[in-house]
Amino acid sequence: MAMSRESESVAFAGGFSAVFKPGSRQIDLRNGWRRLMVAYATPENYADVAARIEARMRTAGSARASLAPTHCPSDSRCRPSW
Repeated sequence: MAMSRESESVAFAGGFSAVFKPGSRQIDLRNGWRRLMVAYATPENYADVAARIEARMRTAGSARASLAPTHCPSDSRCRPSW
């Protein structure tokens, strides 16, 4: 198994959205065209990771009105409505 890009950072400036997928414990950070980054969490820390991302987006003004955070009820192909 290879390890690549173990650690990344995000500048929470600019407009993007977060798509929260609790079933797979995954959070997609997207701009208007594509997925920029995927954050994976453990069952134990998913709620904390999701809350931290939402808080940073709120304080930095990252989420554009048309790209607001979206919570997916399951692992379905949930996308923000643009």
